[in-house]
Amino acid sequence: MTFRSFVCTSFVSLLAVILLSGCAEKLQGFSGSVTHDGQPLAEGVVIFTPDATKGNLMGASNIASIQNGRYELPADQGISGGWYEIRVEVTEVIDGGEDDTTVRNVIPPYIFSHEFKPDDTIFDIDIPANR
Repeated sequence: MTFRSFVCTSFVSLLAVILLSGCAEKLQGFSGSVTHDGQPLAEGVVIFTPDATKGNLMGASNIASIQNGRYELPADQGISGGWYEIRVEVTEVIDGGEDDTTVRNVIPPYIFSHEFKPDDTIFDIDIPANR
């Protein structure tokens, strides 16, 4: 490799690193309430997964705990926006003895899609009773 081609290759590599570092998506955080038939859920989880069927192929996934009908996803642990599949799960552990512990759904998992916009800061979830 000549010195000239080395300099050109180095310049192109440096330029690519600079351009790609500016392309990182900013994570956004938000919070909200989670209710079932209008009543706050005591506990559970909200799982955010990029919805590839709606074009979100590279978004950040995350999970938030529900406590006393509320959840929070801080910005430094947030998602990157766009279409997401949201899954709300409420389970309980049933202790059946020494080696017989099982987990059961308190309500069936609730799954739907939502598009998160850059200015979203609050996202409430109401799980209908009849579904």
